[in-house]
Amino acid sequence: MKPPFDLDENDLADVRVGVEVRSKRGRRDLGLVDVVTATLETNSDQPVPERLSLEAPPEFLPVNEWSLLAADGQQLHVASLIEVRGRVFRVEHGAFLIQSWEEDASGKISVSAHGLLQTVVDAPWAYATSPAAWATLQVEAQRLAFPLPVTLSKRLGDTRLPKGLSWGRDRLDALTDLGEAMGLRWLVRNDNSLHAVPYRSGKDVAAAYSDSVLLLGSQAQGDHETPNRVTVWGRARENDEQSPVHSHTASTRMGRFDPKFYGTVGIVEELEAGTTPSVVSSVANRKLGEAQRAVGEFSVEMVCDPRLELYDVISVKVEGVTRVVEVTGFSMPLTHEGSMSVKVRELSW
Repeated sequence: MKPPFDLDENDLADVRVGVEVRSKRGRRDLGLVDVVTATLETNSDQPVPERLSLEAPPEFLPVNEWSLLAADGQQLHVASLIEVRGRVFRVEHGAFLIQSWEEDASGKISVSAHGLLQTVVDAPWAYATSPAAWATLQVEAQRLAFPLPVTLSKRLGDTRLPKGLSWGRDRLDALTDLGEAMGLRWLVRNDNSLHAVPYRSGKDVAAAYSDSVLLLGSQAQGDHETPNRVTVWGRARENDEQSPVHSHTASTRMGRFDPKFYGTVGIVEELEAGTTPSVVSSVANRKLGEAQRAVGEFSVEMVCDPRLELYDVISVKVEGVTRVVEVTGFSMPLTHEGSMSVKVRELSW
């Protein structure tokens, strides 16, 4: 969750929201953009989770590569300005790379921008690679994510990588596989650095929201898709059909997902990177545990809280029942007061 941390739900119920958007190209500051409307969206299911969409007045029509809204490497640096009971706070959202712009019939300029992981997607390698024999998580993540800086928290720390890993040409896929091997995910935070995010427990609650103050509605759902058997496999060397195959199956045989009552719901996943027996075992066990801890998904409409981030663990009180959930996506208006839609996954611990 982004600062300021000293706001509570009573403050947010009385919040007023504005937005500041500044365009930069390389190290050159191109100036502020007048914004008509703007929305920030995140979705953990997308390779690049963050999407920024905005409309600007006709005078911001791009005319050359140095125009504020041209799609020539321009990055939009976005901040929410929130006023709470007379106090003004600034919440930084980070930078977004412009992907496209379009002039509509009224002359307004519609802009679509992606989070900075797009810079990794845009520059695949020409050939497959492997980590150096001495590589650590920090060293390899920085090699894969360049030019994004990589930050590891003190709590997480750095560690040597297991031997036998290898990657294809897609650097974002390689980062995802590296995260799978090490039990973490990646998130570009508002410092425009790529952060390693460990899988959090229900004890790591960043904020609490009650139905009497914030929650305007929710839509619950359930399914019979939670696996009780997960098989992970991969080859010792990527794209080498002659290399040994390593696999591991993790399963549950008791409790809610006991196959005698629940039946068997299995998934099989291939690790695209070259792998080792210890890696496939670790990934299978973690995926099974993660899937079974996430016991349900639903969405809430709540008063806009610009501090929310992807993968935040929060508690929400829905119809008198408090649930601990992980944020898996949201759609947040940046230019007007109103509610935001938040997709969450309930955690069971």
